[in-house]
Amino acid sequence: QAWVEAINALYEAGVFVVAAAGNNYANFPTSEIVYPARFGRVVAACGVMADGAPYADLSPTLMAGNYGPPSKMSTAIAAYTPNTPWARLGCPHIVNFDCNCTSAATPQVTGVAGLLIQKNRRAYDSYSKPWMRVEAVRRALFSSARFDVALESHLGRGSIAAATALN
Repeated sequence: QAWVEAINALYEAGVFVVAAAGNNYANFPTSEIVYPARFGRVVAACGVMADGAPYADLSPTLMAGNYGPPSKMSTAIAAYTPNTPWARLGCPHIVNFDCNCTSAATPQVTGVAGLLIQKNRRAYDSYSKPWMRVEAVRRALFSSARFDVALESHLGRGSIAAATALN
């Protein structure tokens, strides 16, 4: 209940929230999107691999990203993982390129949302109700994503397309 209240308060205040969809091995303990990403007012960051395939349903020895249920995928979007840059804690000069989790997809979605807000600041600030800002950012992200109906069950609204969203 505390999460519900917090997410609702953030949404009503106009705060755009993205959360990692979650990860699993061989769909265990679950392959479905976890909370708080599961809430409808939160954009779930799913994973897509460099070849465009969902970061899901991989070999049992490999971590994979969560997706579903179908009712959640209308507020989910995918960004790249695995093999994304990832800083190592306590090692300021080391960045590895083997991050393999939806936590790597999350800052990509958040970053594009931030760029959209900054680029369109005047229009963003002009909405009469703060929650309308959240919906404007979601619409921009979702309508510009690379969508493939065949992959909707795993990638939601599609793969994030930063340049298209900003144009």
